[in-house]
Amino acid sequence: MSDKSKRPKTLSNSKVTSDIEALILDLRNKRRWGAQRISIHVLRKKIKVSSMTVWQVLSKNNVKPIVKRRKKSDYKHYNKDIPGERVQLYVTKIKNGVYQFTATDDCTRMKGICIYPNKKQKIQFIF
Repeated sequence: MSDKSKRPKTLSNSKVTSDIEALILDLRNKRRWGAQRISIHVLRKKIKVSSMTVWQVLSKNNVKPIVKRRKKSDYKHYNKDIPGERVQLYVTKIKNGVYQFTATDDCTRMKGICIYPNKKQKIQFIF
């Protein structure tokens, strides 16, 4: 004897009609939106469909996921010509009374790490 699932095999009152499904697939093909954005757009038309339901409709119709890749020309590299012209500073709390200051020089990409007892410390880094 084993327990059987009490989950129904089919749902009789499905929220997604063929019109809604066609609208979802049309938005995906024309605008290349994801499930979250499609559900928000459909909600504005007074049709309440969750993003998970939209995702299920898309996967049922074997729609491939949208992969947006950035070109290498889109990347911004912040390089300065003179060392020390621009330094990025990060402060991390290690525990009470211990703060780690990390400085990275944009020209040489050298890093300096110092530990201080408070955040309002006068900082001196030597690269």
